[in-house]
Amino acid sequence: IPGNKYRMYYSVGNADSTQIKYAESTDGITWTGMGQLLRGSLVPTDRDFIIGGPTVIEIPGNQYRMYLRCSPTYTIEAPFHIRSYISNDGVNFTFEQIVIDVTPDDPNSIFFSAGQSAIFQATDGTYKMFFTGKTASSIGAPDTWLASSVDGLTWTDYQYTDGYWDTTE
Repeated sequence: IPGNKYRMYYSVGNADSTQIKYAESTDGITWTGMGQLLRGSLVPTDRDFIIGGPTVIEIPGNQYRMYLRCSPTYTIEAPFHIRSYISNDGVNFTFEQIVIDVTPDDPNSIFFSAGQSAIFQATDGTYKMFFTGKTASSIGAPDTWLASSVDGLTWTDYQYTDGYWDTTE
């Protein structure tokens, strides 16, 4: 970030509360906690009661977009979905939209759960997202998926990766 600093985003929580916090560093080794950026809902049935796994990318217009996995209260098969938040300074984020939704909230979704994402911009300018997802055919742990986006908000071309992906993009 400006000022020759590094910024780290991370999640913390317990059964009653989850939060996204951040820390800053001048050397990438010693970190200073800077505070809370977002807090999950205090209502266990809200779809954003559990928030976590932040990934932040810089986007055109000197803005930052944060992607989070969100779910109502923890269950064995938590219906995590992925949301985006937007910021002009990388600190003050506001909800933007749900970017990968799950059934039954989106009856057209192939996913029952989607979370733990990592996003990057490919050399062709498109955005790529690796994420964990469970579908009707998933057995056991979630599978790793790859999706593509032109704008970072609308994701398509879902590809099951079988734990492998081509990193040459």
